[in-house]
Amino acid sequence: MRCTCCESSHLFDVLCLEGVPVFCNVLCETVEDARAFPRHDIRLVMCRECGHLYNAAFDPAQVEYSGTYENALHFSSVFREYQARLIEELVERDGVRGKHIVELGCGDASFLSALCEKGANTGIGYDPAFDPARATIPNPDRVTVRRELFTPATAAGQRIDVVCCRHVLEHIDTPNTWLKGVRDSVARATRPADTLLFFEVPNAAYMLRALAIWDLIYEHCNYFMPRAMARAFQRAGFRVDRTDEVYSGQFLTLRAHLAPANAPAAIEPRSTEDESNETLSHQFGSACREKISQWRSRFGGWGKSGKRVVLWGAGTKGVMLLNLADADRAAVGVVDLNPRKHGHFIAGTGQPILSPGELASVKPDVVIVVNPVYEAEIRRDLASRGHSPEVVLA
Repeated sequence: MRCTCCESSHLFDVLCLEGVPVFCNVLCETVEDARAFPRHDIRLVMCRECGHLYNAAFDPAQVEYSGTYENALHFSSVFREYQARLIEELVERDGVRGKHIVELGCGDASFLSALCEKGANTGIGYDPAFDPARATIPNPDRVTVRRELFTPATAAGQRIDVVCCRHVLEHIDTPNTWLKGVRDSVARATRPADTLLFFEVPNAAYMLRALAIWDLIYEHCNYFMPRAMARAFQRAGFRVDRTDEVYSGQFLTLRAHLAPANAPAAIEPRSTEDESNETLSHQFGSACREKISQWRSRFGGWGKSGKRVVLWGAGTKGVMLLNLADADRAAVGVVDLNPRKHGHFIAGTGQPILSPGELASVKPDVVIVVNPVYEAEIRRDLASRGHSPEVVLA
């Protein structure tokens, strides 16, 4: 077994989770479909050479992305504010104004549309799972979406000023090969040396520091920390300009350009940061097993006392908390702001996904906030609807 980023065999096991849902963001139409959802294992390993974390048990045959995949976050005002600041930064600091943008894995194209509108840009989004029935592009004069993969043949002769890719790389089981393919594609465009690459992924350094066990999901086969991500891009032929931890540390962004074709890769050396991350990784497995055990006890206690528990957040964190903590006895539903999720059910455990307005009929005793970044927003929403449950952070 070799590292999927640098091919080193110097690996060590971090944590194993058996039988987790292979998707957290696929919408289940019925309780029966949800409870019969396919499962597989996570075997999280770390590379001592480059610092990369990945799921060594990942099987790409288990995951097939389609129009039922739903992970949009922009229904939250907190996320919209973050996205607006990010777009402002790209336009004003990075000069993404009057440019032509290509977005890889554009989802519903909401980010691409907003970036094109703000900076008077044009853009093409590539995403085989794009579903036009569930997404309306507000500025079709500036933005188009192609339900296909971006390839060197696609890029040849195109003007590509910016390549944007958000929350896609963590899903790619061969990141080194895929990034080299992105480099080859950009190299075939016009003026490739000037092309800015902007990538965003979940931040594995935050996951280790915060013991964010609910961030481990099967569809994410990679978990990038700043220096490990920079090394992956450098090996693929890019010059990394900067990496930043953003969104309260939960996301990691990277900006890069193509390195000269014949220049040797300038790989970042190991540092005290790498040693610290390796130490945290060694501690992560046992600490997370203890955290799961504690949450199982909490749900068991709520179930015995007859308390009605609702989670707020039907994304990855909520799905994994329910599945890992045996929450069936107490958790009666999951609230989410995304209307496209309402009326569906949680993969693996089968709780219904509710709108905030449906809390009036549920009358929860406990509301679990699965992501602390949304705590203030959720408390305001509960208060505005006249609810006063116990609020617990996961």
